[in-house]
Amino acid sequence: MGFHASRFAAAAIVAVLLQNQAASPHGAIAVGQPSSVANDGVAVGYTWNYDNSGQAEADALKQCLSYLDAPDSTRALCKVVSSFSHKCVAIALDPNTGTEGFGWAVDTSMSAAADRALSICKESDGPANAGACNVPAQKCDVQP
Repeated sequence: MGFHASRFAAAAIVAVLLQNQAASPHGAIAVGQPSSVANDGVAVGYTWNYDNSGQAEADALKQCLSYLDAPDSTRALCKVVSSFSHKCVAIALDPNTGTEGFGWAVDTSMSAAADRALSICKESDGPANAGACNVPAQKCDVQP
């Protein structure tokens, strides 16, 4: 292989690596969390497997802002709290009315994200209610 051919091969390898890097999946989570989840609820939006982080963040925020189970004042608090790639997101909550239990986490595996979100939920819910927390939503960002 001549000098020019080897430079071409090296450039082709770099282009493939950059293309794979650009095509990696992206996700985000947006949360609207007031000082009292028990009184004002919580709003959440999350995305996974998007082509870029900007699109993932914009759609997560859009979902949060339109979360129908939360009042306008809670949805107004929505903001992107985490962007991620090649990771998992989990949301935990106490489904009982009038409780504080809520948590979210992003981690390298589904079980790790769920465990962290559940731990945060239980801590926010307090010892009397902590057993009610569960993980109703979790997704992983994977290569398409």
